[in-house]
Amino acid sequence: MKILLTSLLSLVFISDFTFSEESEEISTDSLAVIIRNANNRVLDEVLYEDPTANNTMGVMFNPLATILYDKGLRLIGGFSYFPKDTKNELSLNLMYKNESDDNDYTFNLDVLNRFYFDRKYRKGFHLLSGLRLASYSDTDFNIFDSNFEMPVRSADMLGVSFGVGYRILNRNGWYWGTSCYVGRYFYVNDKSDEQYNADIEDNFMWIEFMKFGYIFK
Repeated sequence: MKILLTSLLSLVFISDFTFSEESEEISTDSLAVIIRNANNRVLDEVLYEDPTANNTMGVMFNPLATILYDKGLRLIGGFSYFPKDTKNELSLNLMYKNESDDNDYTFNLDVLNRFYFDRKYRKGFHLLSGLRLASYSDTDFNIFDSNFEMPVRSADMLGVSFGVGYRILNRNGWYWGTSCYVGRYFYVNDKSDEQYNADIEDNFMWIEFMKFGYIFK
């Protein structure tokens, strides 16, 4: 009986000692992870060079918009301006589409101001607002993949827009962004044929995803 009691006490002591060592080891490992992550953040902050600190101009282009469009020509791109001593970005977005069979076209010019939530670098989430100048001419009416000639629908328009976006910017000057904004035209110059008696749509929405850019000056 005495031997059995001694064995049980020894087992409890050994288990308690082992548990204490493991707890200390886990605690030490956790502290090491915290220190390492903090060091990495400090190093990233020290080593990161803001490409917009000395360069103020950038160019953007969406290659897939041109490659995947098979009805004619489509170009989506633009220019960026990064004013010094601010965390805003002014961008000029262009979209041009022309159908080769009948010369129907769509042209959008957006002048946008991007306000970044990251007050140190111009990257990450941001709000945007701007103006849109649009012009289009359309004579096609599509039903079940069949086109029918219709009276010309044509208009020149001017409107305002608001939205949100996200920007990834690396230290070498390359950047990628996505955004979504909606707007409304407050000026519409309807140039449609008299036979076309429907109202011109005065609301618009734009989503951009595969636009890449480079800061060069």
